[in-house]
Amino acid sequence: MKQKILSFGPVHRSSPNRAKAAVSGRRRRRRHAGRQTLNYILLMIVALSIFSVLSLTVFFKIETVEVSGNAMYADEELVENSGIQIGDNLFRVSAKKVGERLIEKYPYVEEVHFKRVFPAKLVMEITQATPLGAVDTSAGYLIIGRSGRILEANAVSLPEAITVVTGMYISSPAVGRRLGTVVERGEIIYPEEVQQTNAFDQAEAAEREEEAKRQKISNKERDRIRRQEAAEAEEDGFKMLTYLVDAVEETGFENITLIDFSDPLNMMIVYDGRIMVELGSEAHLALKLQAVEKVALEHLADDFEGTLDVTMVGSSTPAEIWSRPGGIQSEIDARRKFIADAQEEEEPETVLWFQDSSNPELALDPDALAAANSAAAQAASSSEASGPPEQAPSSSSRDELATVPVT
Repeated sequence: MKQKILSFGPVHRSSPNRAKAAVSGRRRRRRHAGRQTLNYILLMIVALSIFSVLSLTVFFKIETVEVSGNAMYADEELVENSGIQIGDNLFRVSAKKVGERLIEKYPYVEEVHFKRVFPAKLVMEITQATPLGAVDTSAGYLIIGRSGRILEANAVSLPEAITVVTGMYISSPAVGRRLGTVVERGEIIYPEEVQQTNAFDQAEAAEREEEAKRQKISNKERDRIRRQEAAEAEEDGFKMLTYLVDAVEETGFENITLIDFSDPLNMMIVYDGRIMVELGSEAHLALKLQAVEKVALEHLADDFEGTLDVTMVGSSTPAEIWSRPGGIQSEIDARRKFIADAQEEEEPETVLWFQDSSNPELALDPDALAAANSAAAQAASSSEASGPPEQAPSSSSRDELATVPVT
């Protein structure tokens, strides 16, 4: 039987089986590569875990603690009271907890940040509080920070170039407390006990007291309400001070030595210890300060001492500024005495004060005008005896003030 051993023509192969084998090989290689990648990842995780454990237990132990930005306290004292110990781990020390501890104990410490210098040094970066003003109280000066925190109490000496503030309400002089926060315990000065400077505020306080009595509010609840009112009144005074200081910085009008808030409707500042400026209300405050700066620099002599009235700037066209040469201490004393006399009055309708001291016709009592200007009259007579005044008096009814052109 014959068999066919040779065959010519195209060779027929089983291509489907070969394709399946190729695909299967590629899958095996991918699985192998995936397993290797997973092994590398697991190895990295284990290595990082070991490194992290060693970092928090063995490595990076603090050997040196330094302080920067501090000028009020001894660096060693801050480190000692920070709670940081040599040998503590560099990463396990909490900047938040250290900051809270130091801020509570040291009023001039505003913020605390950490700078870690590897391998073993920690730097505490202190942000120091900036004084805003020194509030004059019967117990001494209170140094108030920019954030509203009481930095010092009963201060005898004041920081250089700080502004003294009078007539500002403080409910409690506790060092470290922020103005506007409610004092939960202890004695405070209630707003009702701080006599108001006008009849409207006195009547409003009396009305609140009567309403509390009508509603038969308990003494405990009444005390809570009064403490809340005290915090709000204190915050209002702090906001007014901040607003005025911001306006001063905005206009570049520096060297303010005294701010008086005894009458919120007629704020007063003293420039360079020699010019008393009546500002009126807080309306157009920046514009008023710009006008004062322009007049002081361009229209008045360098040694001028006296009073400027800018209460009408921003509310009249053209703007009017009135000046009166003479000693200002008597004017300041007369202002304080006038307010003190008004506070002693029991009946609100007998309070003698001006809603706008730039216009004497608004005085509630004609006698009050004479009392307020008696010191000015004495200063004017003394200046006449020593020589002619620097500015001719005006025939206006504005307390014999001389008008200064503002161009």
